[in-house]
Amino acid sequence: MGRPPEFDRAKAVQVAMQLFLDRGYESTSIDDLIEALGISRASLYNAFGDKHGLLLEAFCCAELAGCQMRKDVLSQNTSALRAIREYFEELRTNKRSCFFLTLGTELSSADMSVRKRVRDALEQSLEMFRELIVRGQKTGEIPPSVDPSEAAAALLGATTAILTFNKVCSDPQWTTSVIHHALAAVT
Repeated sequence: MGRPPEFDRAKAVQVAMQLFLDRGYESTSIDDLIEALGISRASLYNAFGDKHGLLLEAFCCAELAGCQMRKDVLSQNTSALRAIREYFEELRTNKRSCFFLTLGTELSSADMSVRKRVRDALEQSLEMFRELIVRGQKTGEIPPSVDPSEAAAALLGATTAILTFNKVCSDPQWTTSVIHHALAAVT
């Protein structure tokens, strides 16, 4: 067994996540990783096993961040519609991409562990939207005629569209239109 790693593991995973997000998993070489992480090849292999092990640890990190984000959205002391609007506004103004969407699109057809993680994340996001919709129905701000599961799927579809637009286009009107129509699904 090798020596324990002499680098900040959490920081290394964050750097790798950004590299995978920017370049894609397949286009990121081991040499790219060791240069960006500032560690030796041996340290990378000792710490993570291989490139795929680093990817799976990056997914764990993204899962924790996603869980926290969903908890934050659900715990807002605001109306359900306002929470949904603020969620979409954050996506629109932040202009970030999504680790799950980017890497899931690239890898889920060939990597079942990635597919499961992405599917689980999508299910958790659907559940967040369902909870918000039901909460809004209880307060009367969302009509009872809105089906929570169908509307949650529409909101998730809008989320993936916005995250895709953030990565590939710069026309803010596209995102504004998506948000407008997503909110129409719950009002």
